[in-house]
Amino acid sequence: MMTKNLNLYEIIDNLRLKVLAIARNISDLQNIYVENYCVGQPILFLLNIVDKIDSGQIQVINPIEYKLIQNTTTEEARLTSIERLLEKKVIAVILTDNFQLTDYELEIFKKYDVPLLSTEQNYEDFVYFLSVYLRKHLDIRLSKHGVLLEVYGEGLLLLGRSGVGKTETAIELVRRGHFLVADDCVNIRKVSLTTLIGSCPEKIRGLVEVRGVGIIDFIQIFGIKSIKKYTNIDIIVHLERADSKFNRIELKTEYEEILGIDVPSLKIPVKVERNLAIILETAALNNKLKKQGGTEYWKKIRT
Repeated sequence: MMTKNLNLYEIIDNLRLKVLAIARNISDLQNIYVENYCVGQPILFLLNIVDKIDSGQIQVINPIEYKLIQNTTTEEARLTSIERLLEKKVIAVILTDNFQLTDYELEIFKKYDVPLLSTEQNYEDFVYFLSVYLRKHLDIRLSKHGVLLEVYGEGLLLLGRSGVGKTETAIELVRRGHFLVADDCVNIRKVSLTTLIGSCPEKIRGLVEVRGVGIIDFIQIFGIKSIKKYTNIDIIVHLERADSKFNRIELKTEYEEILGIDVPSLKIPVKVERNLAIILETAALNNKLKKQGGTEYWKKIRT
């Protein structure tokens, strides 16, 4: 597993940003950690077109768009908009193209203790560069022994002891029109605060070990369309021997943490007479329904 911590001081130092307004010692910015890969672009928020903004993002202001605000609004309205933004506790705000704000605007940043930074780079180039930089330095990943599939658009990570039937179940699901992403080794990468992506190591992509048969070339047998390079990890499914204890009805959704993200988790008993492929298809559809809020009515009529 590889994890990286990135603080705001490092970003300022490595990207050679100027500090225009700050209410603390610059060394204190080592205690402000950046965890979000995405770069915020708050112009629609400043124009009161949208009401929501991610407080965990670094915000970059396009000077061309901000000049439009300056030309069409009063200074009082601009100051109010900036205050609304800073009240969201954003990590920092960066101006590109060496753009400058008024003294009144600078004072608001000090009041709300949000660092205001500046770069001489143009807006488009800097947003792209900052996005790449954040993804590179916030890279968090691990590997798990298991099988990853995409079923009805939902990523299912199958875990369990060797011989429990993970690979055989994957083959049956692919025969039913679903997709295999990885067998045996699953690389998991955190790409945002809420999203995990799973993939297969390049050297073993498309190769599957079937007990009693050996290693098969999945692409040769089932075709290139049976394989996907990556998918989100939406559900963790533990396949366990049927002699384990299970609740017949589980109304409460269980979760399992991977890289700081809680993922819905299921335990499914394995028996000879059970069709695991159908069960996993149902689990995928049920998870999709839950994400769309479709189980709320079910809960209400039973309470």
